[in-house]
Amino acid sequence: MNLIKKFIFTKTEGLVLTNKTEINNYLGEKVKHFSEHKNYIDKDELLNLFQEILDMNNHDIATAKFSFSDFENTIGFKLSDEKTKMIYFYNLIAVLGTIYYEVFDKPGNRLRDVEEGSDLPFKTTDMFAAGYNEFLMAKQNSMKNSFGATLIFMTLLERDLKTFIKLVYMDELLRKLETKIAQEKISFNAVDEDLYLYLRHQYKMDIENSSTKIYDSLYASSSLAYNLFESNGIIEDENKEKQFFKGIFGINPLTLNNLIVSPKFKGKVDIRFWNIIDIMFDPNKLNLRNNLTHGNNGYQNYYHINVTSLIYGIYCMISQEMILE
Repeated sequence: MNLIKKFIFTKTEGLVLTNKTEINNYLGEKVKHFSEHKNYIDKDELLNLFQEILDMNNHDIATAKFSFSDFENTIGFKLSDEKTKMIYFYNLIAVLGTIYYEVFDKPGNRLRDVEEGSDLPFKTTDMFAAGYNEFLMAKQNSMKNSFGATLIFMTLLERDLKTFIKLVYMDELLRKLETKIAQEKISFNAVDEDLYLYLRHQYKMDIENSSTKIYDSLYASSSLAYNLFESNGIIEDENKEKQFFKGIFGINPLTLNNLIVSPKFKGKVDIRFWNIIDIMFDPNKLNLRNNLTHGNNGYQNYYHINVTSLIYGIYCMISQEMILE
């Protein structure tokens, strides 16, 4: 798309695209395409869409025109410094978010039930269902916001992204440990061997053999697992690597932004997915997570229903394991 977007920013309507015909045609094509369930659940189709949005960003940053005439005499109001963020907001929220909003409840795409989720100390399935039902009702009633759904989807996105990347690395670290054992490079004591058997069974690498002891699953898969990998040289003796693994294993705090910028995370996920969530959550870009959870406001409506739609779409990609390279 070679459209040179022309934006105006007004006190009453905020950011407005004045030449919308071409972008409306684009939205119509994408909504039609992703209304078909086979496309809606196709990893490559979704990631190709992400790349189109990223290309659109680069084009608009170089060519888009802005008018801030309503604010020419406003002291201390420098919206012109925020042009790149406005482009990010428009293309991710008004374009990508609109596509998700228009197609998530199409007959083939609408969720009928929720089957997975932890139930201690509460059921995440119930939490997700509450958010989804509110989101669906907001659309049915043409509401511009769905506050509860937005916060629920954001919470689950952050939680499940950390959980998923932990699962990816748990599998990798256990396999590295298995290789070392096979090469007779390490010798277990009884405690480590028992934990190793438990983890392999817990993560479905060995469904026949397991520990004879009873472990607290959270404790075993966090600090005990980390200590097992570190003491046997599976986690390298390098500070940044240790900090990353201490974060995903729940030993040290790990913020969403710190996770995203980590090379260990970036090296595992598709670069198109990474670039989209980097724009969404980087504090110097859209900073959606912090703006939502801290109730920030300004010239952007962080609780617009299209923000909800975008976060929901990203969450679905994580839960359906569509994010790896």
